[in-house]
Amino acid sequence: MGLAAASLEEAHGVFYTVVFHGFTARLTEAELTVVAKVPGFVRALPDGRCELQTTRTPLFLGQNTDGCQTWSDTGFGHGVVIGIVDTCIYGKHSSFSDEGGRSKE
Repeated sequence: MGLAAASLEEAHGVFYTVVFHGFTARLTEAELTVVAKVPGFVRALPDGRCELQTTRTPLFLGQNTDGCQTWSDTGFGHGVVIGIVDTCIYGKHSSFSDEGGRSKE
């Protein structure tokens, strides 16, 4: 019994090819068993919720998470200077091309 190509096409989400090769998919246990037998298969990881891990969160910095106290303590932005640096990004550069990406259609 093999996994039908059409079934995999319907199940897949995103294909990864830059840092590592793989894809996301919603598979039944039976389908996963078949995929696991494909040469080159390394492992499957179940979908799950990940906790954001950063050193820049308000709690890590000892700040109030609602932000109200921070605004009050800093004068509600009084005296803040906002600058814009125009880096002359050329939006038609090939690095902004959608070619090869997933279609939104």
